[in-house]
Amino acid sequence: MTTESKQLLRDAQLKMLQIARNDYSEQQRISLHVHEHYHQLVVVHKGSGDMQLNDQYYPVEGRFFYLIPPQSKHAFYFKEESTAVDYKFKLYDEGLAHAITDYPTYGSCSSDDLADLKQWFQLSMEYSKMPEPLALYRIDSGFKGTLLSLLQKSRLRTVQENDTSRSKVGTYSDFPIAAYINEHLSDKLSLIKIANHFGFHPHYIIKICNDHIGMSPMQYLQEKRLEKAMEYLEDTDWTVTEISEKLGWTTSYFSRLFHQKKGISPSQFRKKAVYSLRSDVWLEADHAAAGQ
Repeated sequence: MTTESKQLLRDAQLKMLQIARNDYSEQQRISLHVHEHYHQLVVVHKGSGDMQLNDQYYPVEGRFFYLIPPQSKHAFYFKEESTAVDYKFKLYDEGLAHAITDYPTYGSCSSDDLADLKQWFQLSMEYSKMPEPLALYRIDSGFKGTLLSLLQKSRLRTVQENDTSRSKVGTYSDFPIAAYINEHLSDKLSLIKIANHFGFHPHYIIKICNDHIGMSPMQYLQEKRLEKAMEYLEDTDWTVTEISEKLGWTTSYFSRLFHQKKGISPSQFRKKAVYSLRSDVWLEADHAAAGQ
């Protein structure tokens, strides 16, 4: 297939240039620099630090994204060992490029967002090994949808920050019972123990939880433990047994519940989630022309 015919299979609004995983050591700095011609989305999977974008400073946190427009001065400082994935892309639609300037430049990533981003990363790895005509178009258009979803949800959360709703999606940190559960995910919690802690009857605890978060306290505990389990599978080398113990489960119960909820075993989830150690993938043949 010729280069010209391949170009016909790229998205007309957005073209992915490069996807790369980067591992940063404690106190590592990325000095102030500029990309002239392309956007960069940095998705931090674990770690912490600070980011400078022009004259603004932002905290760097795990499971957060940072969108860097062209011609923007930016730098990173990592306080601890961190892992991030860079998505470099060019926008060819002026209307779209202008529209996203009204959205927050950083925000949190949900588990669904991270799963989508990993899908485009993994597809790019497959393409680098075995080019397939439709793969680049899938990456371009799929990533575009994920990017717009991230920006929309981030702006919605910003609008809601001054509302009485929860301050962070999924944590319900302003609801005492949920906050208590979040702080004791590794403990052997029971409905009786939670009720005794707050001095209420178990039936009343169930009622107020359903009223505030739409589920019982034990259902919420299960969901938060599964969410934490996925983080451990992605970001640590702990065994399934070790993760089970840290979440107050037996290994057999954890494996059975995980498969029931996610459709795959914990080990299969980890295999799909873990990136290749060498993962610097250029998807644009003439990437040198894209600028530095």
